Amino acid sequence: MSVSPAELEEHHQPEPAEDSLPDGWALSHLGEVTTPSKEKVEPHVLPDARYLSLGHVESNTNRIVGNGHARDVKSTKSVFRKGDVIYGKLRPYLNKVAMPGFDGICSTDFLVFPKKSGLESQLLLWFLTLPKVVEYANHHSSGIELPRVKFDALAQLDFPLPPLAEQKRFVAKVEELLARVNAAREHLAKVPQILKTLRQSVLAAACSGRLTEDWREEQLEAVSTDVFLEELDRKVVAQRRREESETLADPLELGEIPSTWRWVSLKSVTKRIGDVDHKMPKQVENGLPYVSTKDFVDNGIDLKGAKRISEESYEALSKKIRPVCGDLLLSRYGTVGEVRLVEHKGVFQASYSIAIIKTFNSPDLSKYLLLALRSQVLQRQMDAAIRASSQPDLGLRHIRGLLIPLPPAQEQHEIVRRVEALFQLADTIEKRVAAATKRADKLTQSILAKAFRGELVPTEAELARRAGRPYEPASALLQRIQAERKPQGRASRSKRSGGTRTANRASGNQ
Repeated sequence: MSVSPAELEEHHQPEPAEDSLPDGWALSHLGEVTTPSKEKVEPHVLPDARYLSLGHVESNTNRIVGNGHARDVKSTKSVFRKGDVIYGKLRPYLNKVAMPGFDGICSTDFLVFPKKSGLESQLLLWFLTLPKVVEYANHHSSGIELPRVKFDALAQLDFPLPPLAEQKRFVAKVEELLARVNAAREHLAKVPQILKTLRQSVLAAACSGRLTEDWREEQLEAVSTDVFLEELDRKVVAQRRREESETLADPLELGEIPSTWRWVSLKSVTKRIGDVDHKMPKQVENGLPYVSTKDFVDNGIDLKGAKRISEESYEALSKKIRPVCGDLLLSRYGTVGEVRLVEHKGVFQASYSIAIIKTFNSPDLSKYLLLALRSQVLQRQMDAAIRASSQPDLGLRHIRGLLIPLPPAQEQHEIVRRVEALFQLADTIEKRVAAATKRADKLTQSILAKAFRGELVPTEAELARRAGRPYEPASALLQRIQAERKPQGRASRSKRSGGTRTANRASGNQ
């Protein structure tokens, strides 16, 4: 959308009135203290220069993540130098602002603000990332699919200008505080991976017997898994184990397990493993859920977001197989190895991409099989059995033959209890880390807000009064900035030099 000058005046300005500024500061407009460079260059002139696209600047962090090279891009680009501020004007809500530590060229979707003798570049960068400024820029963008903000709009922003000496203390203090916040944020960012490793270690210990080693030592009498298998379903299990006795892979290759445990196939300890027809039935607006792997969320299943099929289609598919509470769903096509336990009694059907594992009426066994299928020993078996195709595909025959390290019934119960307790602790830590990360993000903005209110460091006016010395107020600094401004700046020099000076400077610091 286009924005008229009248609308610019009407829109709320994200800065305080002049009479609320700290002593010695001046309320100016962004366009009065800085203007973007118009210096452009053809990439072939600087083939070795570093190139920054919008994709090389991370949203909301001011971080530059990698770079390209001029030799690999075409069309005219903007020139920047070490210490300039580059501002992403395309989709300004992404808040892509950075200050490169090197010379180079960048997409013309950046505005390049050159270093100024009267304005600290770091202060300008932080100002442009303030939430109120981001909101203002987004509100004054033009275009629907590719919204951009023009500098004519940004130039109207109220800009609180501190005296130059105070700017330097401002920057030093904010950098000190943000360094602490960023250090804390980096530590917090490591926790999710630590917790992921912890969960895998817990599963590995659970499925090898290490987790319940002390529990077994306390038992008065050792009970073998053979007893559990006999009680599970004498006819079905015995028949299946006879069928597979000659075809089972050597379980010793998978690791040692306690003497009371047994390696068994998934088929031998489940009622049935199957899937529905390959083709999805016709989708309807109101119907029964048809779950795919896209509906696997966290550790559960999202029926609300699933596609819908008619009751007739559901009944037709359910004649073959259908999931019920206590069954396991294993993703077998595309994303392989994701497993979920059906814990609700809702009626739904699962797509061809999911294997339905129908379990016996044993809650502890269902939950133990869920843990086992998520463990690395089972994940490795599945990875080895994936059929080569354009999409990874795990056949039902291979799923049925997966080897499970199975403990006796009572130990299954104890393993499930201990794993759930440890995972609940990990979940609690994860939530606290997420909350702490949000607080760190808010703290960053709180620091910047206090800085731009003049509350972080003593004002230059206050220090001058204490020392009984004169100082240059920001009003005088603003006049000096405006007097030093030269029309067309670097663009004129670039034209006079025929691009030679630009090439020499922009290709430096490689």
